[in-house]
Amino acid sequence: LALPHGVEEAKKTIKHSGIAVMTFPKGIDWGGNEVHVVIGIAGVGDEHLDILANIADKMLDEAAAEKLTTGDVDTVYSILAGKE
Repeated sequence: LALPHGVEEAKKTIKHSGIAVMTFPKGIDWGGNEVHVVIGIAGVGDEHLDILANIADKMLDEAAAEKLTTGDVDTVYSILAGKE
């Protein structure tokens, strides 16, 4: 899992919190590590902390983490939105 996020200076321009998710079932090289899920985070104020906590919670569940890697867009949305 990779969690790219903006620097402090960029936070001033964020109008709405959200995430962008990319999955790579075969994996990609991310700074020398094999990564299967990339979740970009943008959070207004301190909302990024809630977003990170939610993602961390989901990744602790091995079944959910596997589904994030192999699931379709609806599955990924359901897991991260807490609907699964």
